[in-house]
Amino acid sequence: MKDIDDHAYFYFVHSYYVPKDQYTITETSTFCHFCAAMRKDHYWGVQFHPEKSASVGENLYKTFEYLMMTKYFQQ
Repeated sequence: MKDIDDHAYFYFVHSYYVPKDQYTITETSTFCHFCAAMRKDHYWGVQFHPEKSASVGENLYKTFEYLMMTKYFQQ
């Protein structure tokens, strides 16, 4: 994602996870490789807590805002 390091730390708080599939856009490997974020069409989702992930989480929110205001969400 825009301006987010490939090895950035995001806060995960639970042991539930979604296996990787064709909609996975990022993955993590805490105890196994699994989907950390996914996208299908205009739907985006993350398995971690951006609000508890310090400045990198704030950057993620700003990236989502940028995406909503640009090509992904323009009609």
